[in-house]
Parts: sequence; C-alpha cells; structure tokens
Amino acid sequence: MTKTGILKHLDISTKVVTAGLTITGLFVLTIFAWIIPGAERGLLERKREKIREATETAWSVMQYYQSLVAANELSLPEAQRRAATVIKHMRYGPEMKDYFWINDMRPYMIMHPYRADLDGKDLADFKDPNGVALFVEFVKTCRQQGAGFVRYSWQWKDDESNVVPKISYVRLYRPWQWIVGTGMYIEDVRAEIRGWRIRVMIISALVAFVGVFLSWRIGQEVAKRVRLLSRSDSDLLQGIGKVWRLQSMVMLVVVPALAFMTVFWCVTFYKSLTETIINGFDNKLAAISSTTGCFIRGEDHDAIVKAGVEDNPLYRKYVVPMRRIIKKTGLTYLYTQVLIGERPFCNYVLDASEGEEHTEIGYKDKLPLADYQGAENVLLYGIIHKGGINPTEGWGLIKVCYAPVYHDDDTVNSMAGADVNISAISDKTRTALFAVGLLAVCAICGTGYITHLFSTRFQAPIRELRDAALMIAGGNHDHQVDVREPKELRRLSSAFNRIGNRLKETLAELRAADRDIVAANVQHDLMLALDKPWVSADIDVNAAAEWLNRDADKKTSSGWVAGQRNTVTWLGKEQSALDALNRRCRTAAAMMKMTRDESDKCRERIEKAGRGVVRAGFVVGAVGSHAIVCEPVDILALSRDGALTRHRLERNTVLADQSWRWLIVSDEPDLIEQLAGDGIAECTRRGDATAHDLLSAIDNSLRSNELDRQVFVSVLEVQS
Repeated sequence: MTKTGILKHLDISTKVVTAGLTITGLFVLTIFAWIIPGAERGLLERKREKIREATETAWSVMQYYQSLVAANELSLPEAQRRAATVIKHMRYGPEMKDYFWINDMRPYMIMHPYRADLDGKDLADFKDPNGVALFVEFVKTCRQQGAGFVRYSWQWKDDESNVVPKISYVRLYRPWQWIVGTGMYIEDVRAEIRGWRIRVMIISALVAFVGVFLSWRIGQEVAKRVRLLSRSDSDLLQGIGKVWRLQSMVMLVVVPALAFMTVFWCVTFYKSLTETIINGFDNKLAAISSTTGCFIRGEDHDAIVKAGVEDNPLYRKYVVPMRRIIKKTGLTYLYTQVLIGERPFCNYVLDASEGEEHTEIGYKDKLPLADYQGAENVLLYGIIHKGGINPTEGWGLIKVCYAPVYHDDDTVNSMAGADVNISAISDKTRTALFAVGLLAVCAICGTGYITHLFSTRFQAPIRELRDAALMIAGGNHDHQVDVREPKELRRLSSAFNRIGNRLKETLAELRAADRDIVAANVQHDLMLALDKPWVSADIDVNAAAEWLNRDADKKTSSGWVAGQRNTVTWLGKEQSALDALNRRCRTAAAMMKMTRDESDKCRERIEKAGRGVVRAGFVVGAVGSHAIVCEPVDILALSRDGALTRHRLERNTVLADQSWRWLIVSDEPDLIEQLAGDGIAECTRRGDATAHDLLSAIDNSLRSNELDRQVFVSVLEVQS
C-alpha cells in the first residue's frame, strides 16, 4: 500500500494530529541535533580560551619577577619565592575558587594552594583514578610544545573527596624550568548543556501537548461537519463552508505554537550565550586585575603618585610588565587609579595603554556611580569589584573590574583596574542569534506550507490561550483566562491559571529565601569585622593574650585591652557567637577608658562595669597584679620552679601568693591543663621565658587537636 493510500484511510482528526506531531518533532530534532551540539562545542572552546588566558596572566607574573632578577633588584631564590606566593593567592571564577599551581620539569610540586601536602614532593608516580600520570603528561606537553591542554581527573576545587574529569592548560617558563597551569571542570560545561536541554524539553512538551490536543479537537469538529454533507443541498453548501473554515484553523494551531517555542528558544539561547561570555570575561578581568594588584607594592604606588611624572624608574618598573599582560590577554585597558575627595571622580596613575589612548598620571575621570561605589568597597574591604556594562564617551561599551593594591601593612588606598570593550561580545552574540533565528524562520515557513493543507484561521478561545501562555512566560502571572467553551479548552484554561498562580507563589518563596541569604551574609560579615583584636597579641614581655582557634564557629566574649598604665584581661560569660563578639567589643570599649587609671581606682571601676557582664577581670600594671572576681573562676598558676597548679578564685581575691611566677587565665582551663601542661612547664624551666613564649607553647599544643570552639588565653606575670 502506498503512502498516499495510507493517508486516505486515516480519518481527518488523525491527519491533523499527525501533521502537528511531525512538524513539532522535526523542529525539536533540529534543535537537539544541530543547535545544542554547536553551542556545546562553542562553550567548551570559550572555556578553553579562558583558562589559556588566565595561565598567560600567571606566567607573566614569573616573567615580571625574572626582570627584577635581571636588573639585580632581587636574587633568583627570592624572586621565585615571591612569584610563587603571588600566584598561590590568585583566584578567579564565580566562587573565586579556581586557582593556579606550579610544578617543575622533574616533576616536583613547587606550589599548590589546595594540596599543600604535595609541595616539594616528587610527582612522577602521581596518577589520577584512571591511571593517568598527569604531572608527567604536563612535563611531556611542555617539553614538546612549550604549552598545551591536558585531560585528566582531579579533586573538585577544594573538595578532596570529589574527583571529576578536568582539562588544564599548562605553560613552561623556561628560565626557571617551572610549569604553571590552571584548569576547568568538564562537569561545569555539562551542567550548562543539561540546563539548556531541560528548558527546551519542557517548552517543547508543553507546545506539543497544546498543539496535538487542539488539532485533535478541530479534527473532531471537521469530521462532524462532514457528516452533515449527507443532508439536503442547502445543508451541503453550509457544511462545505463550515468544514473549510474549520480546516483552515489548523494552520493557526501549529504555527503560533512553533513561533512561541522559537521565540522562547531564541531568547533563552541568546541570554545563556551572553551570560556565558560575560561571566567568562568577568573571571578573566578578576584574575588579571587581582594579579596586577598583587605584584604592585602600595608604598611604591604612593611614591609614583607623589612624583607625578612618568619619567620615573618606579613607573617603568610596573608599567612594562602591565603592557606585557595587556598584549598577551587581549584586554582593552589595564591601569591603576586612586579615588579623590570629589564623588564620583578618580585619578589615573599607571596606564598600560600606549599612543593616543594613554592617560597621564593624575588624569581626572568621572566613574559611573555603581563603579564608584564598588571602588569604595575595594578600598574599605579589600574585595574585588566586577562592574556592569557601561557606555563611555569615546571608548564604547566598557566592562570593568577593580582589585586592591596592598601596602606592607595590608592597608589599601589604590586599586588596579582591567577593562574590556564589550562591543565585540555583542557582535558575536548577535551573529549566533541570527543563525538561530534563520533556522526558526525556515522551520516556520516549512510549517506554514505543510499546515496550509489543513487550516488558515485560529479560533478566538485558542488565541486567548496562546496569549495567556505568552503573558505567563513574559512574567504576568496575575493574568487569568476565562474560556467557557468548549469543555476541553475550559479545562486547559484552568490549567493555565493554576500555572500562573503556582509561578507567583514560587517567586514569592524565592524572594523570601533571597532575603534570608542576604541576612545570613550580613551576619557573617559582621562577625568577621568584630572578631579582631584591639591590640597586638604581644602586650609586653610580662603579659600576652590571644584568641586561639580563631576560625571556629563558637566564639568567646573574653578579651583584653592594654593602656598606658595597666593591662586588663577579662573572662566573659557564655553567649551565642554574634552576641559574644558584640559583648567583647562593648566590654573592650568600656575597659579601654579605665586602663589609664591608678590600679585601685581601676579595680573599683572594673568591678562595677563588669557586674553581670564578665566573670572575672585581671589587672597588670606598674603597681602590681590584681584580680577582680565577680563569679568564682579557675586559673592555672606557675611557680618559679616550673610547677603548674590549679586554683579557684573566689570573689574579692587578691593575688598575694609570692610563689607564683605566672598566671594562665582562660575560659578553658581544663583543656589547657590537659593538653599543654608539659609544654608550659618545660618552657618555664628555661628561666628567661616571656609571656609570649608561654602563649606560643599553649598555642602549639592546641593546634594539634581539632576544637570546635574559640579559646581565649592570657598569660600574666604576677607582680607584688
């Protein structure tokens, strides 16, 4: 039986449904067979290019320090040490966890930020779970080509328990015989492709369901009208007209459905492609700006600003390697800048550009407000600012990134900036969108030709449902559809209404979750800011204090302050982490005002201020040592012969035991006595031990034990 014969034996509704399924299937098949594989290849190639450029940036750091060796400003070992330190702290990526490592040609590990256990070890026999001797492959690639890509398996970022496939780019720095590299995880690419496929499958299934259902319904109506042709002539004419009108509606069932799917796909593909490219440039700019900020010394930068001229050895010392970086990475601009008192203006200092685009020292420029606020955050908190896309006069669409330039004391008053002209990205994404749109136009034209055999018009209820779907997809979730007939479409309209209501509820839940996340981040930042000492851990040779296990989640409210006449140490009460840090800072502020008082007067004030806040306070000054006990506490005392004893201090205790040489005050005396007793006694027997020596002995003992809480320790010399 021929194909034509088969179609003749099918009823009208089956023909309509078959046509809709065939057209939708061909369109979806084209997307999965051509567009998605091409997008996957393009995404993988962009990521390969990103890690290649990132590796070039790290390679330029070694080149810069070698230039200092050539100029006899640094010895070779010192230059290698500094270069390894800078590269060790370089990060990029969405979570700022992507990193660089260095090994040599033997191969021995020079530096790995997440696997310090490998530093200095022979890696010739190191293999991944698949048996790939990856470091041998790195050496082989660099020996043959100087640089290249290598596939292997490695731990997922800083998670040693999760090993996944990875592609890395490595490059040899021949003067040092060092190999520097960074990589990308194949799972990242696969995750993005899976997201695209899921979105396409969902929208395709929805459109196919609507199209098939409506095609079947219209086919049923056509069949019903055909049965009327067996009546009178007037019924025949009327039936033919009605059948023709109903058949012509089929075209507007399939075409708008495919058009909707095409628009959705084009928008999704365009947004995903643009976001992928922009994120890649964000990571690239962050890596380059942070690298530039790392190798520029803040004090040298201040000297360049003060000199105000480019004919300066310091200026050339930094701008020459910056020009190498900008040439190797394809950036538009690489520079440093300082903020001035006038918002939102800045002054440029170092500029790697040459020719007409070069800006001189002190050039004043107006920044977009968002970028200016980001620059302020760079100076205040030492964070990296990734700016948006902003139009600039004469420079086009520019995307910026700022990273801090540190002084030796970790202060920041200037920043390194990296810019890229985003116009090229827009051209690439428009080209990709044009290709997808061209495919969509061809598919719709083919659909129109095929479905012209069945329909030309669309019924009003179906148009209303189509418009409702578009409004829901466009974000208007409050829109409600009221289709009363036929019964099947009335049910479908109810489904659309339920979808809109569910989307609205889901968005409300997401906004609430986002607020919770923001609140948690604010609390975390506040805890980091509060958990800082008011003074150095080395108060003097007779007293020392420190918070041990600083990174623990459980915090202590105990602390210390040092003034001109007295040093005050206190033991706080148990509280939650944030409350403990808050109470510590408030107590320190109150105690700081008292450290200038005479010892007796200081005791009276501390006893009054500490009531209900601290358990005990200890004053060490020129006139002696005193304890102000609000609640009974346990302390450890060291005699002059090195004996460590435990004592309980009651209220109003005076430190009068002349056999005591040192007091160890802590909110965890049991822990210190158990873990650090031998180390404390041995340190004391030396005779010349200081408070800091004892504190170091305690710290070394506690470091070898995993603690889940912060421990406060103060070592005080007992004075008569």
